[in-house]
Formats: sequence, structure tokens, C-alpha cells
Amino acid sequence: MSGQKAKSEALRARIARAATLAYLHGRKDSEICAELGIATSTLANWKTRPEWSVAIKALSGRAWGEALHLLQASTTRAVAALIEMLEDDDPRIRLRAAALILGSGLPASV
Repeated sequence: MSGQKAKSEALRARIARAATLAYLHGRKDSEICAELGIATSTLANWKTRPEWSVAIKALSGRAWGEALHLLQASTTRAVAALIEMLEDDDPRIRLRAAALILGSGLPASV
């Protein structure tokens, strides 16, 4: 790898790290700058570069994917809880569970 290409890759990695600290960890600019040993003007410049946008877009997609996975994983537990509620002694709870199941918009048979 040429010297220029290596520098470019190193910069891209540092920008991605800064974007991760900002997007996933909610760090303030001053904290990011302190951790990476850069000036606030450098971070401001990085935020205007295409590498920043690419990193944020990738992080956003990953965060949404993880959230969706967690939601899908909890769906089975939610359905099991509703089914269990259908057997409750309190008719109000049974009725509420039935209403939630019927109002979910899911087909009766898949």
C-alpha cells in the first residue's frame, strides 16, 4: 500500500471512530476531540467530508438492524404473554388479551 493510500485509510478509520463516538455513544464534540487528540476545527472539518456521511449511514443501518432484531426476538415472548392472559381468572384481562390479539391485524392463519 502506498504512503498516501495508507494515510487515506488511517484518516477514514479515524473519521469512522469519531462518527461512532458521536452517533452510538452520544459523545459531545469536546469529548470526541479529547479522546482522539484532535482540534475541534478538525472534527468540524471531518463532519463535512463524505467519509463522515458514509460512516453515519452505516451506523444508522446497523443500529436499526439491531433494534429490529431485538423487536423480533421479543415478539414471541409478547405473544406467549397474551396467550397466557387468555387463561386469566379475571374476565377483563381475558377480554383485553383477546382484543389485543384480534386487533393486531395479523391473519388468523398464517
